[in-house]
Amino acid sequence: DMMRYSLNKTEENGLILIEKEISYIENFIEIHRLRFGNDFYVNFEVEGIISGKKIVPLLLITFIENAIKHGKINEAAYPISIKISIEKTFLILF
Repeated sequence: DMMRYSLNKTEENGLILIEKEISYIENFIEIHRLRFGNDFYVNFEVEGIISGKKIVPLLLITFIENAIKHGKINEAAYPISIKISIEKTFLILF
């Protein structure tokens, strides 16, 4: 699924549905969860109405990759928390 997503063409305007971007992020996190097992402390949450909204593809994954690469994912006391909040016209990443 992840390979297909990165190879799929976008719409004419270069955007893709945000549902697909979020699914890609969830798959990315799950791969790392399998890799690190019980020593992986990352919380991922999506808030707001996502249906029909569009975004530039692979825009958010950079933030997720950096959080996992440079964060302390193996410390239960300090988990990485990623929250995507979708407002009427804004996308907010915490």
